[in-house]
Amino acid sequence: MVIANCEAINCLRKAGVPEEQLLPVQGGERLPLFTREVRLRAQRGEVPLAAWPPGRPPYPHHSLAALSVHVWPSLHAFVPFPHPQIMDTGVVYTDDEPYASTLDITLGMKYGLLRLRDVVPAEQMDDGMRSFCDYVDDREKHVFSHCDGGQLMYNFIIDGKALLWSAHLGGYEGILKSIEPKPQIAILAIAGRANLDGRPFRGVGRPVCVQARPVVGAAEAGHLVLTR
Repeated sequence: MVIANCEAINCLRKAGVPEEQLLPVQGGERLPLFTREVRLRAQRGEVPLAAWPPGRPPYPHHSLAALSVHVWPSLHAFVPFPHPQIMDTGVVYTDDEPYASTLDITLGMKYGLLRLRDVVPAEQMDDGMRSFCDYVDDREKHVFSHCDGGQLMYNFIIDGKALLWSAHLGGYEGILKSIEPKPQIAILAIAGRANLDGRPFRGVGRPVCVQARPVVGAAEAGHLVLTR
C-alpha cells in the first residue's frame, strides 16, 4: 500500500501501480492499516469489508486493522542559497528572505537539479552526476515529478503508542502542538534550513529539532531521532 500526496499517487498510477494499492491523502486523514494476509482475504471476500464508499475496491473493515496512521500536513525544508557543499545543521541563518517559499524548491528542481546536464559542463561531472542525469532523463522508465505535491508527516499508532515520522525539517507549529496521541518516538529529518509555518527560520536549525520534542509532546521516556 502507498499512502502519499496526490502528485506522488498520480506518478505511481502512471507507472502502473494497481489502483487498490494507492491511497491519496492531503493531511488530516486517519487510516486503518492491515496485514497483507487480511488484505488478500478481503479481495477474496473472506472477511468483513468496509461499507463506505460504495464501489471502492474490496477493503477490510477497520476492526481488522493491525495498526493505524494519522496523516498531517507538513512543510518542505528550505535549501540555503547559494547551495552549500555540505548541509551543516550548525549554521546560523540571520538573513531575511520575505518571499522565500517551497515554490523555490519546485522551481529549483525543474530548472536546476533536473537540468544538470545543461547546467554543469561535462568535464566537471563525476560518475555519480552522470548516472543521476541518465536516470532523470529516462522519464518513461523512472516516473517522478519535480513538484512537491505537499509534504506530509505520519503518526503511526501501534497498540495505543505513537511513532511520528517526518522527512523534512519543517512544519506548522499549531499542528505539531495538537497531534494526538503524543508520540513516544519522533523521527525527524534535519537537513536544510528549517521551515516553520512557511517562513525561513532565523537562527540555527538544530535547536528546532531539539525543541520539537516538547512541541510534539514526546513522553519523558520517549526518543527523538534525527536523520539527514
